[in-house]
Amino acid sequence: MHRQPEHVMNFLLAEMGTSGSLDGQQRLVVKGRFAPKNFEGILRRYVSKFFARIG
Repeated sequence: MHRQPEHVMNFLLAEMGTSGSLDGQQRLVVKGRFAPKNFEGILRRYVSKFFARIG
């Protein structure tokens, strides 16, 4: 996505209403239990908000 990991993390955490952090390998660690579909929906909103559509 060519975005700073912190930018994506902050968006995800705000949308989910939880806290978390990036580990040493830049993987997101989130507090709580969330279904994969939650992440998918939020990532779709992130892409539509921050990326221009081509075509």
